[in-house]
Amino acid sequence: MTEFRQQAHVPFALQEAIVQACGTVFWYKDPLKQMLTRAGVSRPLISAHADAAKFLMVRQILAELDKRGEAGTRVQHQIVRELAAMRTVQDPDNREAGLKALADLRAIAIEHGVIEDKAAKPADEGAKRRRAAAADTERVAEARRKGLGELHKQYAAMVTRMDETQRRGYDLQDLLAGLFQLHDIPYHPPYRKGTVEETDGFFTFQSFDYLIEARWREKPPAIADLRAFSGKVTAKLQSTRGLFLSIAGFRAEVVNEAAPVSNLILMDGEELAVILEGRISLVAALQLKLDKAAQQGKLYYSVARQA
Repeated sequence: MTEFRQQAHVPFALQEAIVQACGTVFWYKDPLKQMLTRAGVSRPLISAHADAAKFLMVRQILAELDKRGEAGTRVQHQIVRELAAMRTVQDPDNREAGLKALADLRAIAIEHGVIEDKAAKPADEGAKRRRAAAADTERVAEARRKGLGELHKQYAAMVTRMDETQRRGYDLQDLLAGLFQLHDIPYHPPYRKGTVEETDGFFTFQSFDYLIEARWREKPPAIADLRAFSGKVTAKLQSTRGLFLSIAGFRAEVVNEAAPVSNLILMDGEELAVILEGRISLVAALQLKLDKAAQQGKLYYSVARQA
C-alpha cells in the first residue's frame, strides 16, 4: 500500500497544475465554485475572489489557503482529488487542453503522494522522490512560463483601459499578487490599519519585509509621495523596507532629490513589463536592484535596460 507523505506546503508545481486544470476544464464559474466548495473552500473565501478571472481567482484562493498551514494544505489536497476524479471537460472549446491539464495534475499529484497510482507496481520510495524532484524542475519552469503569459495578457489589457483608473489600480494589485506567487515569494494582499493607513500589500524577500506602493497614474510621483511612503516604512520594524512601483515611471530630478531616502527601491512600468515577458525573473530583478542600492546607493536602477 502506498505511504502518503504529509506536506506542510503544497509544491508550486502542484498548485500551478490546479490553476491550469481549473482554468481550462470549467467553462462557467458556478461549477468551479461548487467544486471548490465540495473540497472545503469556504464560501466567503470564494466570494472574495469571484470577480477575478478563473486562473487568477484560483491562484488567489490557493495563496489564502497557504496562510492557513496544515488546514489549508488539506483543503488544497482535496481540490486535487476532486479534479483528479474528473473525466470530462465542461469547456467545449478547450476539451483537449482540459483533458491534458487533468492528466498533468494526476501525474504531479501521484509524484507528490497526494493521490495513489493504482496502476503502479510497488517501488522504492527514495527513487520515486528523486523522479518527482527531477520532474518538478521542468514542470515549475513550464508552469511559470504559462503563468507569466497569463499575467502579461492581463497587463496588456489593462494598458488599454486608460479611463478606468480606480479599477485598473485594483487589478494591478491582483496582478502583483499573482506575480509574487509565481516566484514563491511570500506575499500579503493590501490591508488597512484602522481607518487611516492603507498599503498595497507587502512581501518578504531575503529576511526583510517590504511594503508595496503600487501606482498607475497619468503622472509620475512627486518627491512628497516618495517621502510619505518612506515615512510609512520607517514607522514599521527596523527590518522593513519599501518597494514603490510607478507604472508612469519617475522623473530624474525626483529620483536625485530622493537619494538620501535609504529604505526604498523604485520600479517602473517598463521593468514590470520585461518581468512579465519572462526576460528577467522577479527574484533576479529584486536582487539586482538591492545590489545596486547597497553598492551604489541607487534607489532606482532599471533592470529593463539589462534584460
